[in-house]
Amino acid sequence: MESLNASEEEIRIFLEEVEEQLELLETGLLKLEREGTDPEVLASLFRAAHTVKGSSAAVGHQAMAAATHALENVLDRLRRGELHPAPGVVSVLFRTLDVLREMKADLAEGKEWTGDLGPLLRELRQMAETPGILAEAGIFFDEPLEEEVAERLREGEAQGLVPLKVTVRLAPEAIMPAVRAYQAYEALASLGEVAGSRPSLEEIEQEKVEAEVVFFLLTREAREGVRAAAASVPEVLGVEIERLGLSPRVAENLSAEEPGSPSGAAREASLGGGAAGDNRTVRINVEVLDRLMNLVGELVIDRTHLARLSTLLGRFEEAEEEIRELGRLSAHLARVTGFLQDEILKARMVSIDRVLKKLPRLVRDLSRSLGKEVDFEIRGEDTELDRSVIEVIGDPIIHLIRNALDHGIETPEERVKAGKPPRGKLVLSAYHRENQIVIEIADDGRGLDAEKIRRTALERGLLTRERLEEMTERELWQLLFLSGFSTAREVTELSGRGVGLDLVRKNIEGIGGRVEVDSHPGRGTTFFLYLPLTLATIRALLVESGGQVFAFPLSGIVETLRVTPGAVKKLNRREVMEVRGKVVPVFRLDEVLCLPSAEQGNGSGYAVLATAGGMETGFVVDALLGEQEIVIKNLGGYLGEIPGFLGATVLGDGSLALILDVRGLREPLLN
Repeated sequence: MESLNASEEEIRIFLEEVEEQLELLETGLLKLEREGTDPEVLASLFRAAHTVKGSSAAVGHQAMAAATHALENVLDRLRRGELHPAPGVVSVLFRTLDVLREMKADLAEGKEWTGDLGPLLRELRQMAETPGILAEAGIFFDEPLEEEVAERLREGEAQGLVPLKVTVRLAPEAIMPAVRAYQAYEALASLGEVAGSRPSLEEIEQEKVEAEVVFFLLTREAREGVRAAAASVPEVLGVEIERLGLSPRVAENLSAEEPGSPSGAAREASLGGGAAGDNRTVRINVEVLDRLMNLVGELVIDRTHLARLSTLLGRFEEAEEEIRELGRLSAHLARVTGFLQDEILKARMVSIDRVLKKLPRLVRDLSRSLGKEVDFEIRGEDTELDRSVIEVIGDPIIHLIRNALDHGIETPEERVKAGKPPRGKLVLSAYHRENQIVIEIADDGRGLDAEKIRRTALERGLLTRERLEEMTERELWQLLFLSGFSTAREVTELSGRGVGLDLVRKNIEGIGGRVEVDSHPGRGTTFFLYLPLTLATIRALLVESGGQVFAFPLSGIVETLRVTPGAVKKLNRREVMEVRGKVVPVFRLDEVLCLPSAEQGNGSGYAVLATAGGMETGFVVDALLGEQEIVIKNLGGYLGEIPGFLGATVLGDGSLALILDVRGLREPLLN
């Protein structure tokens, strides 16, 4: 691998920062392509490229520094209005972004990037050809400079000197600001060459000085030495130092003590350095948060246990004061544990934008390959989820986006014939609803064809014609999630194999969520993903069946019903209940789990009506024990994944309760 002058920790931080800047570049390029020249967008793009250039040069990644150096030149021409963001220009910029991502990915894997950068650099340099400050070998500045000053800075860099922008802030009450500015000039000149200043030296001598003076310095002095020299002048409140530019050729010759080297300004900028107290956040390894969350889970279990003991002891009249003290202690522990749990959960929460920010580029590329025109909108990108949930939902969302582009939205010609605008619309919305996060993916395309779905299901022998005719549209839409089900006429790179939506449902329900569909012919289709806020703890309904306690995740429960004698009836050799005019299949939980049946007379008890895969199912239990927040524990390596169970939890009395998976229990019973 290319030799980098940085430690493993510094490279890790560098990779995180580069990823952030590449995401900014991608977002900005999409806006540039969609909206045309916008000064704010171009300024953001330039800053991102400038940051990556300085960071990569600081750690010694010369190929990345060279690519971003050339990219920066083109962006500078765009922001100066000397170049128009034509489709060909933007395509080259996107290609540059892809190459930078390849470099970053190879570095993350410890590999050396072996691609050929020459052709891309030639294209970028051709677009960036312009006289003066934008010459190929020059330094590129965030603001225009007098050509005389810029030329001297370029020459000094070629001689191995480091070009710095030194901003000196003077006290507003300074009696003689011009004298202080001249003293700062003399202090910096003793460390190298002052190529220019704002105001100029002549203006300083004419006392045309305000509270801030900028000097352009060529030096070999370390950054802190420069800062100390300028700060030694009386009535100087602060000194800011910025590296003006860094060409890949000069980066190779920088020593560790020079400003801009890994120990200097560029290292501080790129690897998170700075004065103590400037940053309000720190980076924490997610494994640390996982361990903290597990420990809090143990506290929650102990809290429940202690509360139960306090309740039991309260029945005794003796030792009333001690019992009251125990009650107060239990209540205090409950409050503290609750606060601790909330704060750690907040630390684990990340914006869903982490998943969504990659989608605009995906939509752009896929819609072009399909010959479709699509406006893509994201709403609620600041909605937060536990990072454990975020890690699971990326693939399902991508599958649904591809499905909408391939099957949902029509070509411009088809849309015009249908009386629609040629450009389709795809909207992704994320928002909170009670204790869940809902993600909607809606298109204004052709909608689902109920007859086509019935015909496909019949051809593949999935259901009988009679059953298909009885099904509601909501039930029909759920057939799309069956493994191997596809209405596509041919297999393409995007669809036709019948595996996408099956994986969507499997992944979402695997974390305790659910998927629903709503569609209207000719008007479009909307997929709804209902997700838990976190996978560490859930709200659950505790029930008793066959002398055992079980937990139903509350997110999947529709309602609970009292089962009166005769309410459960036989239909086609299966037990069902009628709930508000709808027939719902019913199973007795003790029979399903092969437990000893409690004597309930003629079928009385309680029914838990739960939904999974768009289908409601009733489970008859002996007793409802109430709602409770529970900590999810996996079943361990010896047991692994058992169909019908999501995991286990420890109750307040120290006993275990299995957490039920409605879909896993139901599917074998219906087959």
